Amino acid sequence: MVALRAWQTFTKKKPKTKELNKMKISDKDMKECQSMLVELLEKDSGFYAKELEFLESLSEWDSNFTEKQAEWLERIYKRVM
Repeated sequence: MVALRAWQTFTKKKPKTKELNKMKISDKDMKECQSMLVELLEKDSGFYAKELEFLESLSEWDSNFTEKQAEWLERIYKRVM
């Protein structure tokens, strides 16, 4: 999230999807994302099938999320919580 904003400020443009997929979030942002993920996984309803699959895949992820993953997680969190 922070890396994306820094990228946009530096380049004055939105990164391409391929670049966004490679950009990893910071450790601080990762802690926030992990907290959101735990809260979401504790809920038992309110998800679309693809969202649930995505959340389950994130729970098995072994490194920092990409910007794109973090953004989708945040959108799900805002909608469901």
